[in-house]
Amino acid sequence: MDAKCVVWDECSMGSARLLELFHEITSQIRGNLRPFGGMQCIIVGDWLQLKPVADKFDDGRPMYLSYLFPSLFPHTIKLTIVHRQNEGEVVYRNILRHLRIGRCDDETVEAILSLEREIGDLDNAIHLYFTTLLVDAHSVSRLDLLPGDRASFTATDNGNLQGLDCPSPSVSYFKPGAPIIVLYNISANIHNGTRGFFVRKLSDDTAVIRVGEGEHVIRNVSWLNGDDDGHSIGSRSQMPLKLHWAATVHKAQGLTLDKVIIHSSYEFTGGLLYTALSRVKSIDDVQVLGFRREHVSKRDNMLNAISELPQINLKNCPCFKDVQALEHDISDEDLLKIVQGMFDETGAADQFISIHDNEETESELRMEEVLEMVEQNGHILAKPPDDFDVKVLLMSSKGAAFR
Repeated sequence: MDAKCVVWDECSMGSARLLELFHEITSQIRGNLRPFGGMQCIIVGDWLQLKPVADKFDDGRPMYLSYLFPSLFPHTIKLTIVHRQNEGEVVYRNILRHLRIGRCDDETVEAILSLEREIGDLDNAIHLYFTTLLVDAHSVSRLDLLPGDRASFTATDNGNLQGLDCPSPSVSYFKPGAPIIVLYNISANIHNGTRGFFVRKLSDDTAVIRVGEGEHVIRNVSWLNGDDDGHSIGSRSQMPLKLHWAATVHKAQGLTLDKVIIHSSYEFTGGLLYTALSRVKSIDDVQVLGFRREHVSKRDNMLNAISELPQINLKNCPCFKDVQALEHDISDEDLLKIVQGMFDETGAADQFISIHDNEETESELRMEEVLEMVEQNGHILAKPPDDFDVKVLLMSSKGAAFR
């Protein structure tokens, strides 16, 4: 209820339905019909990475196709500085720039084919596949090669599981030392996406994993299945862990990985190869197997839709109306300094830019620092436009009801 600002990262994977639900729920909870109940909302990410995954409740349309989007986000700030790959990675950057927009000329094809050579330290490389089936097959084969006894965990299923969105199978197998990834938000330190190693099985529903230098006890959790009306019709209780010698590109989005081996195939959705290739910092740490030009899907429709996103002059942007420096023309560098003064600018690579004495340094994002800056500048960040009118917002939706 007291939140003044929400930062929504990896926005490309956020759907139109999710955006509309978030707006409606926050408005109702806060008793305020303004956008997001009067909260400032900043969405961050690259629209040309992976699209939302469709399910029986969501058609998977990107959030920028929502009828509410133009009213909720009237402007865009484009960040053009690449931080994951340094300026010396010229070939690598060119590959990513072309794949991002679905282009694959002869030079790009030749450059990607050259990446089929072997890279060192294969034991620490993550294999990236486009589908879950291939990920599971790879992990099973690697588990068989690992010495030691297998530990199995059998799920407890109840009711109707048809259509259940659960990443954990009915039976899971592990061995001591096997790399794992957590599938559920358990605590502040152990959450969905946390990587570690399996240590031992304590009971049919309890295991020990190692993350960093510490060991943690993990217990079964439950995933619920619902019908079209949102009523619970079934559940699965299972160990929230999965082998992590390999991962889908969807699971890897947002991560920076040390070494990756990409198993290329036809893209069933645009941006898979681009997203996979951009996970590492150097071209020396990526290997691409089985690539062919026809694997890359064209993205013309998406590029056209993104080019039509609402944009206004930053001088007239209501979110910056209290910043006096914007009353005259300023450079991009000065603009970043002004934004930095309001709140720590966060990017899709889980990092933020600190600007001191005209030098840009990269450091890890600390959430307490972000919250502190938001609190200090709440009068700016949470201030709605002076000309905001609920009737205008509702009329702009052409009578469409919140879903």
